Amino acid sequence: MKKCICRLMVLAVMLLAVCSEGFADVEINAANFPDANFRDYVSSNFDTDSNGTLSNAEIVSVTDIDVSYKAISSLSGIKFFSSLKKLNCIANPLGILDMSGCIALTELKCYYAQCS
Repeated sequence: MKKCICRLMVLAVMLLAVCSEGFADVEINAANFPDANFRDYVSSNFDTDSNGTLSNAEIVSVTDIDVSYKAISSLSGIKFFSSLKKLNCIANPLGILDMSGCIALTELKCYYAQCS
């Protein structure tokens, strides 16, 4: 019985360690955020420590993004914001709007966005 309890405790500690690691930092660069205007928006609004990367804490704190009238042609990289609930991308020349990675999204405003 003691062996079983010890094994369960070891397993619980291992699971806790794995779950608390979080995700790797995301560099704010052209590879992750190809559109310069969107990259600048991300950098100035969400990189709170100004180190050029988004930490897991910075990423999960983002629930609203308002990039209306910012002349953004691509929102590639938006998939990193897993806690995103509201997106306003009104009046941007977007070609494609892929929101498949934004599982928490509940509100999307993209009229006059020229999406396909």
